[in-house]
Amino acid sequence: MSRVALILCALAATTTALPHKKAVVKAAEELPTEALKPKLRRLDDHEDHDHDEHEDHDDEDDECFSADDTVELEGGMLKRLADLSVGDRVLSADRAGVLSYSEVVFKPHGAGGKPTSFLEIATDSGKALKATPSHLLQRCDGSLAYTKDLRTGDCLATKDGEEAVRSVAPAASKALPYSAVTLNEYLVVGGVVASPFAVNHAAVNMYYAVHRALYRMGFGSALASSKAMSANAMVGSTAIFAVNSYTGLTKKYLEYAGLKFQ
Repeated sequence: MSRVALILCALAATTTALPHKKAVVKAAEELPTEALKPKLRRLDDHEDHDHDEHEDHDDEDDECFSADDTVELEGGMLKRLADLSVGDRVLSADRAGVLSYSEVVFKPHGAGGKPTSFLEIATDSGKALKATPSHLLQRCDGSLAYTKDLRTGDCLATKDGEEAVRSVAPAASKALPYSAVTLNEYLVVGGVVASPFAVNHAAVNMYYAVHRALYRMGFGSALASSKAMSANAMVGSTAIFAVNSYTGLTKKYLEYAGLKFQ
């Protein structure tokens, strides 16, 4: 069996347990409020801020960072996300927040994407990155926050420790979306610790465990191929649809009660 064929089989295996799209939608619509209460907390005045200026984006495109965002290579040089290659060692972080240089195992998006709108986040020290509104950045307490939910003064984890957000504003122009999955769980982009993913870190991180395992088995060159990227786009879209359907429909279901996911 060829390397690419093995990857296709492994990727397919990750979605065998996923329900059909109609079943996902039906299940999300029928979720009882009582069953969801452990995952909910009531909005406070800070979180009930008007997000209109940041919510003119399609959630289906809430996927990544800007192509021009940079990561730090081992040795200290900076490299654009668009120019990264599988095998590059970049600054990253594990679940405990320990920083180290880790190898890139997969790039979820290629040059064939469409220009996307971003929010630009800057910290007090000048660190900056651009991410889509539902992309996840790490707060100082280790929790993850949507880019669109960040406010001036919020505390973010960075490569130099804790830093306050100085500004959150729409980026001046659109760009192609890019991200990178490493052997570590988190990525350091523009000096800020972030999830490589949007919307639901845990679910998507579990999906990419397959890619990490294949890389460790020696299939790095196959993971860098256009065929692997196409297979990932096809299989991954089903998984992401399931996550987004559950999250989006449940949020709408709970709007009347002023509740949100923890």
